[in-house]
Amino acid sequence: MGSTNIATDLMLMCIPLPIILRARLPIRTKIQLCSVFLVGLFVIGISITRIVIVLQNLTQINKLIWGQMECFAATVVANAPIIHSLYRHGRHHVQTRSGTRSGEKSNGGPDSNIRETGSGIKLSRVGKMNSSPVS
Repeated sequence: MGSTNIATDLMLMCIPLPIILRARLPIRTKIQLCSVFLVGLFVIGISITRIVIVLQNLTQINKLIWGQMECFAATVVANAPIIHSLYRHGRHHVQTRSGTRSGEKSNGGPDSNIRETGSGIKLSRVGKMNSSPVS
């Protein structure tokens, strides 16, 4: 089962790489996209380590621990782009909140229809400029 996971991971990593390299994108974007897929090598390394350790020591606890580590690593790698965007948004939110005055302000980001107030965040109606907040 572990060797099947490794083979599948390798195939899923290798399919998009030639397409990305042939695309008409800036070199920086190509490097970023390729690095997202190549982070999967970390999961493959965990899988290989799990197979070796489990075959050397067949106790149930080793199987359980290394199986959980492999699932955790795969989950982190698969969600890395989303985790990074949440981190970036949260960091921007903390930086804008630290130098603000009280009252209502726009967060200045791409979502200009989001207004922050002392009591929370209120969304404005989409498509209308300067409309009242949605209740």
